[in-house]
Amino acid sequence: MLVAIVLINFGFVYFKTKSRFIKTYQVNAQSIPVPTDSEVIALRKHVALTKGCDDCHGKDFGGNVVIDDPALGFIAGPNLTWGQGGLSTRYTSFSDEDYVRAIKHGLNKESKSLKLMPSYEYFLLAQNDLEALIAYFKKFTSRK
Repeated sequence: MLVAIVLINFGFVYFKTKSRFIKTYQVNAQSIPVPTDSEVIALRKHVALTKGCDDCHGKDFGGNVVIDDPALGFIAGPNLTWGQGGLSTRYTSFSDEDYVRAIKHGLNKESKSLKLMPSYEYFLLAQNDLEALIAYFKKFTSRK
């Protein structure tokens, strides 16, 4: 009986989670001016460091192993660069609005959930901090 209850609960959680990942969400990703001037350099690195972006995505945003434990599983933050295994395998371009959608709403270009993206941490991010963060990402993720 206990095994049946555990299996039913596991099945419920699995299918509920799966349905969130295939659902398309409607959001209005705002268009923001992304600064390119040198005054923003210190702020953008500070925002990325304090928000822990490199914990999941790595120092160069090429991906990072977050958890590798037989009991917990394997979780890695994705490669956000245009290098091998990065964005170029899924997309041909990435706009500023796509960054806003991913950072503030936890959604990909198709408006579907990004797995494990803690957008709740970034949703209330100040406009100038969001602009600086996107500028910092673009330093690493722009096509070369």
